[in-house]
Amino acid sequence: EEELFRATFEQAAIGVALADTFGRYLTVNDRLCELLGYSREELLTKSAIDDITHPDDREDSRAQNASLVSGTVPHIYAEKRYMRKDRGIIHVARSMSLARWPDGTPRYIISMVADLSHQKAAENLFTASFEQAGVGMSLRLPGGRNSPWLRVNQKFCDMLGYSREELLRLSAADITPPEDQQEAQRYNEQILGGQLENYTRERRYRRKDGSIIWCNVTISSVRGPDGKPSHVIAVIQDVTARKQTEARLEQTFEQAAVGIVRTDLDRMILSVNRKFCEMTGYAKEELLGTLLRRISHPDDRGRDAAERLRLLAGETGHVQTERRYLRKDGEPIWVRRTTTLAQDIASGASHFIYVVEDITARKKAEARLEQTFEQAAVGIIRVDFDSNILEVNQKFCDMVGYDRQSLLQMNLRQISHPDDLSMDTT
Repeated sequence: EEELFRATFEQAAIGVALADTFGRYLTVNDRLCELLGYSREELLTKSAIDDITHPDDREDSRAQNASLVSGTVPHIYAEKRYMRKDRGIIHVARSMSLARWPDGTPRYIISMVADLSHQKAAENLFTASFEQAGVGMSLRLPGGRNSPWLRVNQKFCDMLGYSREELLRLSAADITPPEDQQEAQRYNEQILGGQLENYTRERRYRRKDGSIIWCNVTISSVRGPDGKPSHVIAVIQDVTARKQTEARLEQTFEQAAVGIVRTDLDRMILSVNRKFCEMTGYAKEELLGTLLRRISHPDDRGRDAAERLRLLAGETGHVQTERRYLRKDGEPIWVRRTTTLAQDIASGASHFIYVVEDITARKKAEARLEQTFEQAAVGIIRVDFDSNILEVNQKFCDMVGYDRQSLLQMNLRQISHPDDLSMDTT
């Protein structure tokens, strides 16, 4: 049995030591020597408390030894720091129990020491990342929407206007507006039930001063060894400024004196403003989710396809055309449409923006003018400053005996009498 004990002692994967009740080492294994950087002979001259334990942890170690020797506790498990021979600090988990003589008097203390250096390094990295993050971060229990946070970083405190101490006394439910509580609880239940590992959404928080801020929040569950959520970590980014900008843009969008339509790249309508609905006679709900070509006049469909491709390729900044739409009642309207390519602030997705101006009245006026021009009882001709003929009516063609196409390729001087060429032909 003694041989078996010795083999177990020496070959253990963790440090093992026997010390007297004052903490002086009696025997140590190779693993403990390796952890502390001492040879066995050196370590057996040391005290586990006075020489090896970190100065800030010595009082706790003395108290633990005393409680063990007095029989107050049967064993002790604690994390502490040891000082290596090279003066480096090592974090360990130490489990201690007391061996007694047959009469019950203390004999020696058995210590089992596990290296926590890698674990502590990971914890320190997490702490540094958590505290120095440029976004808010919080940690809580998975079922604890109504329980105080376990941890919050300074950025989150600054967002909400609370000190860290104040915020750690509050819960997620405490800073959620009443009208948002039900939705927040629904997401929390999905995290608990395993339907969601993580999610991102925009939500509102109430600051200490009562004001509301908008945040983009990513919630992730941290699972324990049993596979069940043990903690919930949140990454919170304040997007209030963006939301305010979007609200102003939405107000401008709705109150614009021209029609505005936003579509995806397949030209499915994503949003329309009030003016566009008035122009076309459709309700907003009737237009959303449909293709813009649905209301285009059949003769005008596809007319600007090539220009849209140039827009997508970045060869032009906008496309402007005059075209016809069909109202809900079947009546055609003329519009001047300016198309641009834009990018969504939140998602980064590209989409088309169409600014649509109703020019039906102008088109009708032009038609009436054209009719008057053509049906006039006198000849009418329009020329540029160099006397090149730009437009003529039928009466003028009849008067001079030329067809319209011939005249449009001529200069007024060509049909003027030679004796009159010196006169002002304009």
